[in-house]
Amino acid sequence: MATSFSEVAIFVLAGALILKLAAWSPSAGAVALLFASLGLVIPLLIARRAPAENLWDRSMLATAGDSRGWRSLWLWWGALAAVLLAIYIWLW
Repeated sequence: MATSFSEVAIFVLAGALILKLAAWSPSAGAVALLFASLGLVIPLLIARRAPAENLWDRSMLATAGDSRGWRSLWLWWGALAAVLLAIYIWLW
């Protein structure tokens, strides 16, 4: 995958702007990165509708009726979110 000079320049400029924003206000930098991450991930999640073999799909979010609670993917995402929130609060 070849990248042109203009593509590299755009990434360098975007990185410099994010670092400048983070130096000015760390919380604003974190919010900007949050929105950038969501802006990149959410369209990809919405676009991927048809499940493919051996790839992650929406059916993995559903918990079968007879399975145990610890098998629920939402439980583990919630646990991860709780741990990250606890670390954030602890370091604040």
